[in-house]
Amino acid sequence: MDKLSLKSQLISFINQRYQSHAAKDLTDFVFANHLFHLVPVDAAHAEFAFDHKREVIEFLSDKSQVAGLVEHFVRSTMHYTYRRNQFINVTSPYDGQLKAEYSQFLSQFREALIQAHSAQVFQAALTTTLKSHLERLRLILSLYCLSHYRKSLEENPLLQTVPSDEYSARFQLELLAINFSGLTEPILDIGCGTAGALVNFLRKNGYEAWGVDRLAPAGPYFLQSDWFEFEYTPETWGAIIAHQSLSTHFIFNHLHNPDNAARFARLFMQIIASLKPGGEFHYAPGLPFFERHLVGMADYSIHRTPIPLDDQLSISDILYVAKIRRTE
Repeated sequence: MDKLSLKSQLISFINQRYQSHAAKDLTDFVFANHLFHLVPVDAAHAEFAFDHKREVIEFLSDKSQVAGLVEHFVRSTMHYTYRRNQFINVTSPYDGQLKAEYSQFLSQFREALIQAHSAQVFQAALTTTLKSHLERLRLILSLYCLSHYRKSLEENPLLQTVPSDEYSARFQLELLAINFSGLTEPILDIGCGTAGALVNFLRKNGYEAWGVDRLAPAGPYFLQSDWFEFEYTPETWGAIIAHQSLSTHFIFNHLHNPDNAARFARLFMQIIASLKPGGEFHYAPGLPFFERHLVGMADYSIHRTPIPLDDQLSISDILYVAKIRRTE
């Protein structure tokens, strides 16, 4: 079997594990981790690995192939956690801990396969390995939550279910009260999501648009980057759009983590400095606690548009979108 087919089979095993836990949340993972142990290792996957024992062992001895599987693990974990709580942010050193853990798991997977003399023995050994692996992941997540918000795990906001929805391009433009024909290029969508709907829509309509997101899709106009790691070059963007992304996280940290909120304040200033003269930053929800510090700044003006209450928004106490314009 060629390496591409073998990699596809191993990724199928990984994906099946995540799919089997789709109904569980992060609270379950921390406080009822045993529920994740109850899902057995798929017998077909164990049989496949044993039937192709030599090829799998050789594949998992290749550092570059292991690195690719580790990246898939980390990205899958990001998808799993972000869909349950969008305020978790996998950055250093958390991603380093995850990579080390997944590397260790794959090493143990390989060792279990070397020692196994039947598919059934390998399945049993892998079940035991998975249990320890899940417990270590539980510890990593717990320590992450406690280090970012110094509250007990029972009260920690990062373990609450706060899903991240993705909206159509037209919905975002209408809600943000953006004059579609008046957008100045180039355009940056901060928090473009896994589909990049707004960027794709703008591109199809002839605009030079780019998207940045930690889970941005692959493509020449998308940048897979954390907001804090992206370089906001001064006087670069004609329009910046952030629908329920940056300001939502700013509000969350303003309420729960003042130190991290200060980072968002500095980031916000970098973003508006990256506007061209005459450029505009459109975002929702609004940031009244921060925007008051911008009032009176000679280089910027703020315009607010009320938002009618709408169940889709899920932030009922923030009732406006904001547009910050850099003076020409």
